[in-house]
Amino acid sequence: MKIIYLVRHSSPFVEIDNYEAYENVLWNEYNKNMILSVQGEEKAQKLCEIEELKNIKNIYSSNSFRAIATAKYLSESNKTKIKLDDRINEREFGIKYLNELPSDFTEHSFKDKNFKVNNGESLNDIDLRFNSFIEDILQKNEKSIVVIHGIMLLSFLQNHCDFKFVNGKIYAKYNKKEIIYEKPKSPGVYKIIFNDNNFIVDIDCLINSKFIELFGNPIKNERNWNKYLLSELGTLKNGMNYSKESQNYKIKFLGVSEFKYGDIINDSSYLQDLYLTEKPEQISLLKNNDILFVRSNGSKDLVGRSLIFVDIEEDVTFSGFCIRFRNESKLINPRFLIKLFQNEEFKKSLKKDSRGANINNINQQMLSNLPIIVPPLELQNNFVDLVMNLEQIKIIIDKNSNELDTLYIKKVSEYFN
Repeated sequence: MKIIYLVRHSSPFVEIDNYEAYENVLWNEYNKNMILSVQGEEKAQKLCEIEELKNIKNIYSSNSFRAIATAKYLSESNKTKIKLDDRINEREFGIKYLNELPSDFTEHSFKDKNFKVNNGESLNDIDLRFNSFIEDILQKNEKSIVVIHGIMLLSFLQNHCDFKFVNGKIYAKYNKKEIIYEKPKSPGVYKIIFNDNNFIVDIDCLINSKFIELFGNPIKNERNWNKYLLSELGTLKNGMNYSKESQNYKIKFLGVSEFKYGDIINDSSYLQDLYLTEKPEQISLLKNNDILFVRSNGSKDLVGRSLIFVDIEEDVTFSGFCIRFRNESKLINPRFLIKLFQNEEFKKSLKKDSRGANINNINQQMLSNLPIIVPPLELQNNFVDLVMNLEQIKIIIDKNSNELDTLYIKKVSEYFN
């Protein structure tokens, strides 16, 4: 496996009085002078706290001030030099003044990747140079950090994700996993995993910013939240084993294959039908807010994955390759807990034994001994409310996106900001 971390540069500073007369601004001057804002500098520095970005010696950047300023913190933290490469520079717009850009420039670019203005670049043009760059650094067979611009990142994701441009906003999913919602983070870190043949096998947005912002690192627990063992918060049970012989009793069944749908199952149409000789005992049926883990699987990557079972009224049982956790404590919100289990640091900790070696399966004893941060319930509930509201908005967007008219972005600066 080979990993490249694509980092969109941090937030730029654009509050310059000379640029108030927007139509008369020279694009090259505007682009050159777009340094990081104070908040942008702080956000860029926080990138150094991400465990996955530590101990990486290959750090690349475009030649823009805002990209180099973002990369410099990772460069100093990892004690390595930044490598500049023209192939990851900002798009050439083909204009002298900003007001020369068509009003539908961004929309048109995503609809027609051959579209360009004058002698500028199309998205296909920047894809060509970016792909050439990616091919070269994959030959090194080492982890790399690449600090680039939003348009290059989005064009790359459009080629590899379920990608939508709706009302000037971006929605990108990979294997039904959300990568971008409305706009790319600034800075944002996107983890691209390639197999040995240099084909992409996974894309992920690395920063779960709201969880980290509210609760910090759940392993290091710098905020000194109370901690409990998982066994102190609820009970664990292995799923059922069954014969594949034809039987008479039909029931919905949650197996390892359902984990591909993300961290929540709330629709029985995603589930398989299972035929048994009789109805399973009540203890083998799932209840609302039960959390399931993959116990063992032929793929090591699946071991330890988790999802939460919600809002399904019919009887559902679960696979013997899974372990169920059922919350029995008033101290914890199960929907907070599932987001904790999705945290990258927590997942890495779960999949290592006491010696730090990677494991091939997990069991009830290992899960029982997991230390769980337990912030005040009110804070957990506020976080869950926020997450559920966002998820509801996403459902509405998904249902109506084909009916929405695509509008243009009025100013190119709004795109960068």
